[in-house]
Amino acid sequence: MAIQSWDALASKPGSPYAAADFSAAAYALIAQQVLYASDRMQTVSYRIVSEHLSAYQALFLMFGMDVQHVATEEFVAAVPLVERRTELSLDVTLLVLTLRSLFHIRSSKGETDAGRAVVTIEEIREEHQRLTGRELEAEGSTLKNLIEQTRRMGMARI
Repeated sequence: MAIQSWDALASKPGSPYAAADFSAAAYALIAQQVLYASDRMQTVSYRIVSEHLSAYQALFLMFGMDVQHVATEEFVAAVPLVERRTELSLDVTLLVLTLRSLFHIRSSKGETDAGRAVVTIEEIREEHQRLTGRELEAEGSTLKNLIEQTRRMGMARI
């Protein structure tokens, strides 16, 4: 199916949706990967995607994804067509978990800005020690390399 504009879909006779509803549903599916009819925050997006499945499948195909609808369970899911695995070393994995923990702590306290949490190297070292029982070098190429790897994956900014 050729991709139609959201305006074209919204202007079809009997459509209760506005063009903005279609783009909001696409964004929700990208961001959440699965939309459930039973989740009151997702119901409208679920209905839009499930009722216009072929349009969303055509759109998501351009991103290398398929949109699958399981009517019996009332959910739609965005599923990657090509799996891309990134193997991480134990050190990088532990750093990622440390960063996630620090982000959670900051978020719980409302100390994020536009979805970002600012932490110091010392805070990373302390949290890493607390979580793993391992020392994390504060200086030197090891820590710099680990942080660079998390930066390339979009998990940290320097």
